[in-house]
Amino acid sequence: RPLITRIDGNITDYTDLIAEYGDQMDNVDEIANDQELISALGTVDGQWINFEYIPEITIATKNLGFGVYGTVPFGARLETGHFVPKLVFKGRRDLVFTWAVGIPLKDEDHYFGMSLEYIQRTPLDEYVATFTENIQLTEDISQNIFNSLGIVDQLGNVQHGASFDAGFMHNFGGFRLAYVVKDIFGVVGGNMVIPQLDIGGAYYFPAIEEVAFIRNIILALEIADLIGFEEKSGRYEHFPKKLHAGAEIDMKYVALRAGINQGYPTFGVGLAFGPMKFDYVMFTEEAGYYAGQEPRATHLASIGFEINIESLKKVPVGNEMSSSSAEGSLAP
Repeated sequence: RPLITRIDGNITDYTDLIAEYGDQMDNVDEIANDQELISALGTVDGQWINFEYIPEITIATKNLGFGVYGTVPFGARLETGHFVPKLVFKGRRDLVFTWAVGIPLKDEDHYFGMSLEYIQRTPLDEYVATFTENIQLTEDISQNIFNSLGIVDQLGNVQHGASFDAGFMHNFGGFRLAYVVKDIFGVVGGNMVIPQLDIGGAYYFPAIEEVAFIRNIILALEIADLIGFEEKSGRYEHFPKKLHAGAEIDMKYVALRAGINQGYPTFGVGLAFGPMKFDYVMFTEEAGYYAGQEPRATHLASIGFEINIESLKKVPVGNEMSSSSAEGSLAP
């Protein structure tokens, strides 16, 4: 999937602000004297806009997979300041190579799986752009921000790391159960990554295989980071934040999805045109300790190509679900 993008839902607050006050923002010298504009800027004061680009390439057979993916998260927020507004930027770049294998235990209804990951990370320093009567907004962005974000100077500051994941998946008729420990002995840039235990289940209705126009119907539930603690407070994370539940109906060319993510509703759609796949999902993440404290709406869209090479032995539909599906992939 060469094109996967993720962006905060509150970007509409900024676009509405620019649409209404764009002309007034062009005159940097007068911003401090425009009380109406300062008041409007206060409605988005401190709000981050986060954008992430996540290209991915995966090659997989029945029990073996190789993948390469990257993450390029970029954030910006507006601070009104005492006299003139400031723009704050941050970013990071990750490149991950992963290898995964599934090993049947006794029979193909029970699997042990593991994955190894090699990580290259480039942390990019936060940068604050201030505007005075001698600095124009467009000049500050073009001359300073990209350079300070590391496009030129900081790309050589690469941190290296590795991680190991392991888990099990069990098939009980149409029900799948999976549990996995992520980031076992995970280290990036000399810093240890805290392991995470995820448990998930999915039911895929085997009888649907007889229906010509429906590929499958899946119900899924996941408990993410079951024993994990909340990073900001150090307390055990509020349990509803760990819950992800979803349902999908796949009609071959169109897939409809809905669910609950950390206490908030999520909706999605998938389209398939031959090898081309398009997916979109809207969901909300909780940045605070409990649901409803600091909700962050997010839109995720992806366009990709999938090429299936027929194997010598056809794999039944019931055995094609990966452990990630059993962990609740229907709910982001």
